[in-house]
Amino acid sequence: METTVKRDKTATSWRRWFRRTDVYIAEYILMLTLVASFIGVLVSLWFNFFDMVYNSYVSVPTAVSQIGALLVVGPAAYWMYARVTGQEMVQPELYERKSRTVFLAIWMIFAVLGLVGMVAAVVAIFVNAVFGLGTDFAGALITTVVPATFAIVTIVFGLAMVVKRTSRKFVMFAGVALAIAAVLLLGMNTTMVLVRKDAAPQVIQDESSPFESEGDCTFNRYYFDKECSYDEYQRDLRSSSSSSNYYDN
Repeated sequence: METTVKRDKTATSWRRWFRRTDVYIAEYILMLTLVASFIGVLVSLWFNFFDMVYNSYVSVPTAVSQIGALLVVGPAAYWMYARVTGQEMVQPELYERKSRTVFLAIWMIFAVLGLVGMVAAVVAIFVNAVFGLGTDFAGALITTVVPATFAIVTIVFGLAMVVKRTSRKFVMFAGVALAIAAVLLLGMNTTMVLVRKDAAPQVIQDESSPFESEGDCTFNRYYFDKECSYDEYQRDLRSSSSSSNYYDN
């Protein structure tokens, strides 16, 4: 009896590049790294955005760097995530690999530690306010509590997307939610950078110097060259003494 061998259509279709992998463990580790970086960039952008709202220019350079990182890390993380999850769908036995379990456990440890750190930072601000230790509660509310709340939700969705212990619908929802958050953060931070980029503080240079400059009325210029008056010489002498005492302290 002749046996008919069906050719796997995914071997030559677009799914081979976007929904399949031949080196599962290696790409799984790479996926965990990229997703962690992606979540980290999103968390940083939440804090950068609200910091720019409150402090004007302070976080502008950091936000620019994070925007560039998001444009690279975001698509790479979703591409690798699609390849790994696509392979897991056709090979469910991959979930049972010990190496996968080990790397996922390590990843979860750092993710949960980050989540706990965010919650602790928020609680600490409210505890300080209760005891009257917070110097600027309104500022801390805008620059820490609000972005930390969004960051906590971001990390939770990232955990759900990777661990996949919940329903498939929620896993898909978490992935879509993170993608939408990335687009929103990209737009919001880009807008704030364009608005705040000209608000850089002007550095005022102190023209006074303890060292002699061309216009100083020195002893030689007053006594020998007769290029300045006695009053000018005394004024510059007092100015020079004050500068010297300042630098000595």
